[in-house]
Amino acid sequence: MKRAILMVALGCFAIAVTGAAPAATVTLKGGLVSGPQTTQVKALTEWSRLVKERTGGQVVIEIYPAEQLGNERALLEGINLGTIDWALIGPSSAERMAPEFGMFENAYTFRNIQHIADSAMNREFIEYLDGILGKKSNLRLLGFQWFGTRHVIADKPILSPEDGKGLKLRTPDVPAYKIACYALGATATPMAFGEVYMALSQGVIDAGECSFEQINTMKWYEIKKFITLTAHVEGMTSVFMNKRSFERKLTPEQQKIVFDSGMEVWDTFFKNYQKTNEAMMEKLKGDGITFAVPSKEQMAVFISRAHEALAQDFIPKWGETWVKFQSYAK
Repeated sequence: MKRAILMVALGCFAIAVTGAAPAATVTLKGGLVSGPQTTQVKALTEWSRLVKERTGGQVVIEIYPAEQLGNERALLEGINLGTIDWALIGPSSAERMAPEFGMFENAYTFRNIQHIADSAMNREFIEYLDGILGKKSNLRLLGFQWFGTRHVIADKPILSPEDGKGLKLRTPDVPAYKIACYALGATATPMAFGEVYMALSQGVIDAGECSFEQINTMKWYEIKKFITLTAHVEGMTSVFMNKRSFERKLTPEQQKIVFDSGMEVWDTFFKNYQKTNEAMMEKLKGDGITFAVPSKEQMAVFISRAHEALAQDFIPKWGETWVKFQSYAK
């Protein structure tokens, strides 16, 4: 008898949950760079559960966290080539194929949390973006997750570009993050997520930047003790699926279940994440972190520098998609 297997990989191991399944079982294999205990993996696990339940066990989504299938660049290449079925990666990873996707992880482009809700959680806008991506790649966009606002962790507060001058700041390996580093006065140092702890320990980089949850999960607070609330980028990730996997492996009914279930889960976790953010901040305080809060005037300098660079190097590439994206801001 064929058996359905759901794997949620933990470290270098995988837990397999087995049971009887129809002969037509479809397995969709994918992964992400974050660890198994993160909210991102919890959301993916709930998506997997709903899809399995709603397809009567005919569609099984396998989840491999902690870079088991590679870093974000490798995951993107894997989805585009079809060697894996899906991945949760930063949307800016896809700007190599469609420049418009660079806006979601760029510095100070979201106006507020409501702007995220009205754009990144908006089905109509997601389908619009999918149409752009589909013309330039083998990817389908299945929605966005939000995992908090990104801030800088270092040996000192970063309250001005002068404070950031000469600071080697780790970023994901995507061009968009250069704008955030420029705004803060720092030097962008692209690096795989899993290498950051050791790089901070050895002085290869001076600072990191991420959400409170990821700073907690990766234990960067053991090395650096100051977090500046720069709020320079919103922590966005996208679920991309290989088009052939979506269209050829799944029936139209299954396609709808996979997409709708994802949208439902991403929205639920988005609405609940504020509490997670607050809890993680309190935990970091208990771990000895000191928080530095830029004044309105200091934030205005960061934002002005970012918008100046965006207008010069990025917004012209985004065209009408930028206009549409900004129309959701309230």
